[in-house]
Amino acid sequence: SMNPPVQESAFDLLTRVRQHLPALSPQHQRIAGYLLQNHLTVGFHGIQEMAQECGVPPTTIVHFVRRFGYAGFSPFRQLFKDALRQYLQQRELAQAAVPGRNLPSSTTKCSEISAA
Repeated sequence: SMNPPVQESAFDLLTRVRQHLPALSPQHQRIAGYLLQNHLTVGFHGIQEMAQECGVPPTTIVHFVRRFGYAGFSPFRQLFKDALRQYLQQRELAQAAVPGRNLPSSTTKCSEISAA
């Protein structure tokens, strides 16, 4: 198991998970894949629910989070809760800055924005 960097964000953790993917057991790879695909909702899931989604026993989830340096599921899940809260706050701020207009998607070019 490895120690998480101090004040690691969910993004940092997901980066570490992705880097270690090839070295993980098949069950841990399933958990990793689930985290990478569902990182915005992980904060809302209990360990039972997540275990069910991944098709592994809850103890395997505990082994996984310990492998990445977390004492248990709660501090691990808190990272994702914090990330989602931050994400939603940033979106609200961005929308508040553009009154009465839908935000252009990230693929919209600047020239298209002024024409809208």
